[in-house]
Amino acid sequence: RRQYHPRAPLFPYTSAHSWTLVETEPADPSRCKQIESLFSLANGHLGLRGGYEEGVEGASSCDAVFVNGFYDALPIKYPEAAFGFPLTEDVLLPTPNPKPFKISITSPAGEEFFGLGSGTITDYSRTLDMATAQLSRELLWTSPSGLQLKIQSVRTVHQTRTYLALFRYEFT
Repeated sequence: RRQYHPRAPLFPYTSAHSWTLVETEPADPSRCKQIESLFSLANGHLGLRGGYEEGVEGASSCDAVFVNGFYDALPIKYPEAAFGFPLTEDVLLPTPNPKPFKISITSPAGEEFFGLGSGTITDYSRTLDMATAQLSRELLWTSPSGLQLKIQSVRTVHQTRTYLALFRYEFT
């Protein structure tokens, strides 16, 4: 007879209701690909993977932007051809990614760059609201020299103007 042994949850994210997914601390770099999939936005024409704007140092990432209809056709080779086998496969190609950027602040110690691996992050929250197709993030970052920066960001893909993605960033 098999016994059930409870494990840590596979997806350690909370949800206020069924249309939101909330991340309460930055992800472990080894899980960046998983996070990018979970926090993706799409509208049927435009798809944005849910990667961090600043990237994660030392993490394997697949962060990309995809446009429906932008494909490459590749031939399929079979050891033995048969009727009804497709001759080509369509591969969705990534397009230029407008999301990544670097944030720097000038301090008495010199120029410092924001990153999830540098300084200290507190009050972190990232929420995917599937009802409004918005991914928002809010955090307070303390640089290694002690300066504080509050970062708020919202990204969305428009549901009627399907070619449109919108980004808003606030730094205080």
